[in-house]
Amino acid sequence: TLPTERNADASPQIQRNRKPSQNSEDKRQSKPMTDTTRVESKSEDKEAETPEVANSKPRPQRKLDAQCVPTLAKYSNAAAVASPPGKFDECRIQQPVALSQVSGLAPVELASSATLDCSFATTFADYIRFNAQPLAQIHLKTELTKITAGPGFQCRRRNNLATGKLSEHAFGNGIDILSFTFADGTTINVSDPAGMAEREAAYFNAVRERACEYFTTVLGPGSNAAHANHLHLDLGRSIGNPNPYRICK
Repeated sequence: TLPTERNADASPQIQRNRKPSQNSEDKRQSKPMTDTTRVESKSEDKEAETPEVANSKPRPQRKLDAQCVPTLAKYSNAAAVASPPGKFDECRIQQPVALSQVSGLAPVELASSATLDCSFATTFADYIRFNAQPLAQIHLKTELTKITAGPGFQCRRRNNLATGKLSEHAFGNGIDILSFTFADGTTINVSDPAGMAEREAAYFNAVRERACEYFTTVLGPGSNAAHANHLHLDLGRSIGNPNPYRICK
């Protein structure tokens, strides 16, 4: 099962392999990753499954944590906001926050503010602080300064299909990363793995692999056509499931 507590005041370090959850507050430490092999999963790709009616089954609701926003605000600029409107009634964030900066070894800006569920935002912030930032120093000898990502919340169906289940974006429970930018001016575009220098590819594959320890679905270039130009992260399989399997492609 995934741990339920995380120390928000811990100094950012590389984490040891551990399965975190969106509610985890544990210190995260990991061994340096130099292997560029991407993690593959034997599980089927549910993001590309046959569409079903979006509201065919009620979505489980998690127990809200009153301390989520104030705790997250200690190491980010997260602030509570109203759940954005959507064209489907089911599109709703349980505990919405706006997030555009995460603290750590150095501040990491999001190119544009993302609207996320607080639980997901906490996991995303920890992923940045304890993995994306330290791994930049290991592989690139510089600091991560900016992540260009999607808006988080999007009231739409999976893979932008006209029918089928709603995407985790519709609940603020997912985000798409387009690029990473660093203090030395380097930018790694997720859409162009073939164009990455060797050390850039090492960094990208490391953060992609580490994401599989934080999120229950990780899809990027090579997984399917719908994710050819971004790295999709979500926690959908943990909703109503204390021991979710993971998709990591």
